[in-house]
Amino acid sequence: MAVRHSRTFRIALTCSVLLALCIQATAWAAPGGNGKGGGGNSSSTCRGKRCSDPEPSPDPSTEPSPSPSPTATTEPSPTPTLDTEGSFTVTDLALTNTAVSDDLAPLGRARMAERGSLSLMLYETRFGHEPWLFARDRSSGTANHIKLPYDSLLGWTDASYVLTPSDDLWIFSGSGPMYMRRFKLSGSPPSSASFVSTTTFGDSESRPGNMIQLAGGGLVAVWHRQSTTAQHGIAYRAPSSSSWQTMTFSFIPTRASKDILVQHPADGSIWLFNSPDAWSSIGAAHLTETTSGLRLDWSEAAFIDSRYGEFDADPENPDLAAAADPSTGEIVLAYQSAKRTIFGGTVAGSYPAVARILPDGGKSFVHLPIYVERISRLGLVVRPGSVWLIHRPIDTADLSFDDLYISRLSSGSWSTKLLGSVFAMYERVGYGISRVEFSARLSDGRIHTFDV
Repeated sequence: MAVRHSRTFRIALTCSVLLALCIQATAWAAPGGNGKGGGGNSSSTCRGKRCSDPEPSPDPSTEPSPSPSPTATTEPSPTPTLDTEGSFTVTDLALTNTAVSDDLAPLGRARMAERGSLSLMLYETRFGHEPWLFARDRSSGTANHIKLPYDSLLGWTDASYVLTPSDDLWIFSGSGPMYMRRFKLSGSPPSSASFVSTTTFGDSESRPGNMIQLAGGGLVAVWHRQSTTAQHGIAYRAPSSSSWQTMTFSFIPTRASKDILVQHPADGSIWLFNSPDAWSSIGAAHLTETTSGLRLDWSEAAFIDSRYGEFDADPENPDLAAAADPSTGEIVLAYQSAKRTIFGGTVAGSYPAVARILPDGGKSFVHLPIYVERISRLGLVVRPGSVWLIHRPIDTADLSFDDLYISRLSSGSWSTKLLGSVFAMYERVGYGISRVEFSARLSDGRIHTFDV
């Protein structure tokens, strides 16, 4: 894999200059601005109450939140530094499936599936679009490619997937309606799969969010409507149930939006984050798992907004990646922030922001001081004492953003390293849940997995 040192040097030089100019903007504390575009760089504390800034005007197409949202808090922290040498080791594995003559292409939306030492990655043949599963036991090093016995090639768009303790692989995908497919895996590590069932949700206007497995074994999936009628749909399956419960609610525009689900490690609550195109904020909904199903507690269309200055969301359509940090009892949310610039009049770049969210909604923030393409895919893994991001910086020399980097935040400092060039500008990326593992298709046309 070729490494373009000249590009690395340009990015490092650009970031050093920007970091010197914008050092206060990258502090953990969120600015206490008075409206979008205003901001200011003072720290603010809002524990136990909302900041004094005026609330944004509600969108007329949305319904009011079921109940008030919790407190918002910002906490000061030291400004991180950037080390472009990458003081960590990355292992690169390029996938090869000798059973097919077609190229391989990523199929999953973001998170890969995990259970113990087992890691699962979904992919497809590039032209035949047949779904396959790469199963790898990281302890033994054994790996298998498993062809999934699909019922149909329809409805595999932006798949998310989980593996249960009973070897059930659940895949949630589609572009209207939504498909929930169930497979049974066999072998250790898995070497074969059998098709079990398909359940559909939503309608022709439904688009996928993602799916997670809860700590207690329940499954939750979210989708939204790609229309002027704003609506989210939630499907929940209890660990002991043989059926799905569904609910719909509206609190934010959902056309051309992105959804991410995560369970809070402190209290087990379920959080949905959403970033609609041109909304300039990130919305959130809070749910609780009960003995009778899921309960919607509150929702807020502007959970992260102009009150946080340059830690507000990019005004277009930022990507979202979320993970739990049990070591601190926080949710970690990554997204392209309002710290942005336009390069050459055509390419927009934003600093990635990392928000830490407490159970009561209190927040702290930090920037990765690198301009990445404003809607490109991000990957996020959180480990005790460290946060890992994969991202695509903008090369100011030719305005490309096809180089894929991995960055680590640890002890207040960022380290970053080049992984390679991606196959396409807006290529999908995959990332682990508890392990520092990422995947992407690179310019050689092959899917690579990266372990740290």
